[in-house]
Amino acid sequence: RTAEIGVATADLYPNVSISGFLGFLSGPGLSLGSDTKSWSIAPSLSWQAADLGSVRSRIRQAEASSQMALAEFEQQVFNAINEMQLALNSYNLSREQQLSTELQWQASSKAVEISRERYDAGTGEFLDLLDSERELLRSRDQLAQLQQQSFIRLVEIYRSFGGGIQLI
Repeated sequence: RTAEIGVATADLYPNVSISGFLGFLSGPGLSLGSDTKSWSIAPSLSWQAADLGSVRSRIRQAEASSQMALAEFEQQVFNAINEMQLALNSYNLSREQQLSTELQWQASSKAVEISRERYDAGTGEFLDLLDSERELLRSRDQLAQLQQQSFIRLVEIYRSFGGGIQLI
């Protein structure tokens, strides 16, 4: 985009060009020799002095386009940084939930072990054992869901840092 500014600014100055011809002239009955060589050089000068208002407006338009492109680029960078930050925060929260649920699962596992020992010893109720096993299954299910969520958020981090995953 900045090159367009330079191109538009160049129209403020005169344009000098040189064109030329180098060749041989031959007609009927003439042979190619040193007498038939021909050349010419013609310089030309052009300047848009009569249309400087238009040139200046093209320069302003190019500058505005350049500034707009820069603003769009900056916005894309800010969006990408925001997306990366959100992905990292989501993953950290998911990991904290997963660690908490793992502790809950371990406690439920210990509760089932204690309920089974009490039931086998004859001092515990069968319903208490069933309740503790139900709680263990619930916590295991919740843990599996949170593990899946953590993996999904890890993929979101990868994507936000520019990794592309294309599904066929």
